Amino acid sequence: MKSIQKYKLTFTPLTPCHIGSGHQYEPFEYVFRNNIFYKINIGLLLSDLPNEKIEDFYKLCDGGSIVDLRNLIAKKFDTNPEKYTLFTAETTGSIQKHYTEKFNDYQNQLQINACQHSSLSQKPLLPGSSIKGAIRTAVLAVLAEGNELKPFKFEEYLLRYKNPSEDPFKFINVSDAEFPLNSTKIYFVYNRPRDANYEEKEGLPPFAAEFLSSIICINKDNEMDFQESPSFASVNFVVKQRFKVEDLFDDCKSFYTNLLSSTKDLWKNFDNENLYEFLLKSASKRNNSFLLRCGRFSGKESFCVPQVMDNKIPKCINLAGGSLFCGWFKVVWEKIN
Repeated sequence: MKSIQKYKLTFTPLTPCHIGSGHQYEPFEYVFRNNIFYKINIGLLLSDLPNEKIEDFYKLCDGGSIVDLRNLIAKKFDTNPEKYTLFTAETTGSIQKHYTEKFNDYQNQLQINACQHSSLSQKPLLPGSSIKGAIRTAVLAVLAEGNELKPFKFEEYLLRYKNPSEDPFKFINVSDAEFPLNSTKIYFVYNRPRDANYEEKEGLPPFAAEFLSSIICINKDNEMDFQESPSFASVNFVVKQRFKVEDLFDDCKSFYTNLLSSTKDLWKNFDNENLYEFLLKSASKRNNSFLLRCGRFSGKESFCVPQVMDNKIPKCINLAGGSLFCGWFKVVWEKIN
């Protein structure tokens, strides 16, 4: 058996990334103030309410006015924002405007799709399982080159195992990447046609979601800016047997760089050529780095092995803020043993 190989992988979000938690922030769980999202510590806030307000709270929860409930919590929050805040997130003016306009509309739920956070530290997370899945896709895609495959059990064929217990990826351990506190951003997500010549019809309305903040952001003039000090997080990457780690990283570099290159026209359709070139340079700058794409809204082609993927690419794509492609990371690796 080969000796255990240990590496540190450092992830920098190049574009916004949403790893859904399955939870939606309800409008009584948060407030917006001066284009900042505040996640409220509801338990602490309720414990500080006087008895008569607690009774009002339960009456409102039991079939009362959602607007009155929002106002009760927001007013108490404003008495001591620092005390009642779990974490904050940046947002855009359009989100703040929508929140302000709809706050007193009982028919508008004002829900926001939450990303994953540590239950202890409240720091946003990129789960190790998501990282591992993205690496697995790249490895399978490279192994599949030159092979005619059938969708049924192609992974067993390429990775040379018969039983799930023999899957070589079971011997790879990836920790969760924990990003700094308050390093997320709320965007509207828009569903846009991929083809610039495709007639855009009235489609799905935009919805709000929380993303890991990226090195790229949209300024108040709806133009792209680069953050001077982007947030990043590191994970421990351990391979116990079977794979040579550098080969895995080379497969990621090959697959995701080719994936990016193959979508050049798509970036052009959304006036994102500068961002495309920036990502392409990020992919080739260092030998010990590679691109990786994961998370919701990353597109079918990012999750599927091309040789077994049907040709039915969706006609539309989900973009953060209406123009930003989602889920792209720069990963830098180094040995730690």
